[in-house]
Amino acid sequence: MFKITPIQNGSFIMIKKSNEYKSETMKLRLYFIIFLQIFSYSVIQAQPEQESYKGCPDLTVVVTMLPNTVMGISPIKIDVAVRELTGFPTDSSTITVRIPNDPRITFPIPNLPNWDYNSNFAVHNFVYNKGIFPANGAELITIYTSYDPNGSSGRTSLTATVIPLSGGECKIINNSDAELLVYFQ
Repeated sequence: MFKITPIQNGSFIMIKKSNEYKSETMKLRLYFIIFLQIFSYSVIQAQPEQESYKGCPDLTVVVTMLPNTVMGISPIKIDVAVRELTGFPTDSSTITVRIPNDPRITFPIPNLPNWDYNSNFAVHNFVYNKGIFPANGAELITIYTSYDPNGSSGRTSLTATVIPLSGGECKIINNSDAELLVYFQ
């Protein structure tokens, strides 16, 4: 059983009573205390989403891959659509979209006028280079490449993520999307 007690500034203490251990000489009760930090009272009051993020930009991504079923070494097209959803422009801070590296996908250096590209062994970075992302704006990152299943069959996913708080956004729960790729020898 849990007991939740408010303390201050939207923080709570949750106490869980564990099993009792009995012996002939003593009883021992163990209590675990877990501190929960609630980010704001708006979460507790369950305000509508529009009110909680009022005045903040919200960036999200949608990934599509065509085709999403391949056999052998095959050409594929990857589209990552970046969108602002709340109708507020971003501030001038950096907006970065990341795609983890998959050695079976050959990433050519893309020619994207509004995005700067850099890569290392772990991740491909796309940095928006036009400053402020417009309210209700959309940008498309398109990559024409190929997939090499290396003689195997299976499934994998390609994920794109807007780095949380990029461009001054407040809502970070919708910053990633993934597309499934099924491949055969």
